[in-house]
Amino acid sequence: MAATTPVECQALIRRLAERLADTGSLKSPEQFRHEGDGVYAIRARCGLRAYGYFDEHRRGHFVIALYRHKKKDKAEPRDLELVKNIRNGKRQP
Repeated sequence: MAATTPVECQALIRRLAERLADTGSLKSPEQFRHEGDGVYAIRARCGLRAYGYFDEHRRGHFVIALYRHKKKDKAEPRDLELVKNIRNGKRQP
C-alpha cells in the first residue's frame, strides 16, 4: 500500500533507510537504485527520494545527502550534482 500523507511517506522512506542499514540491501531494485557516479537513491512509492552515497572512509556507511519529492522516474541532474558536491566537501551556494 502506498503512503498517502506526507507523514506516512516520510515514515516509509525512514523504514527503507533503516532496512538498508540493517541488511545492506533492499528487496527491490526499484527501492534502491544506482543513479550514476556513486550516487544512489532510496525510492518510496509515494515519490519521496533520499539521495546519498557510500562513505569511502567508513565501509558500509550510507550517507543521505538530499531528499526530494518527485513525480517522474528519472533523477534531476542538478540533484545528482548536488549530492556529488556534498560528498566531495564542496561548499553549496
